[in-house]
Amino acid sequence: MDHQTWKFPIVTSKRKREPQVRDDEKHEVLHRPKRLKIGMRTVFERLAAKRIDPSSLTTFDTSILKDGGSAHVVRYTMLTVDKSGPLQNTSTSFRAVAVKKFKLSDSDVDRKVQSAAFANELILLSEIQHDNIVEMLGFVENSEEKLAWIVFPWEGNGNIREFVQSANWVIPERLSL
Repeated sequence: MDHQTWKFPIVTSKRKREPQVRDDEKHEVLHRPKRLKIGMRTVFERLAAKRIDPSSLTTFDTSILKDGGSAHVVRYTMLTVDKSGPLQNTSTSFRAVAVKKFKLSDSDVDRKVQSAAFANELILLSEIQHDNIVEMLGFVENSEEKLAWIVFPWEGNGNIREFVQSANWVIPERLSL
């Protein structure tokens, strides 16, 4: 798999006024890391190749598979069109995917915080590559329609936490753990 390597530009926040610091705290303040800010628009522009058209996703099962405080996961089917064949022949295929749907608030202030969390997760997932971590296929983002989704390949066997909690293992599985 050929992966493009790039990093996001980092913008440090500027303070208008430095706080008063006692002499015994100066070492700690001088070595404190600066808070980093990355614009959401920059994130979405850099990850444009990973953007997915929501019309290519069809609900497979309407029930929520996993529900958390800021998002829930639903199983979808994704239509993919491949134009890389000889003579630009197109082929289509369907693939089961897990869609993490962020819960966006109606409040503009809350939505900004939630959108920033979404952008930070996109940054993290776009830069992680490991055999034991599911790779992000792409994302759907539309602030007007309050859409913030991350698309992953569907893993039919569930996650490692569910597997360990089930304790329904055979001897080779016990040995591998």
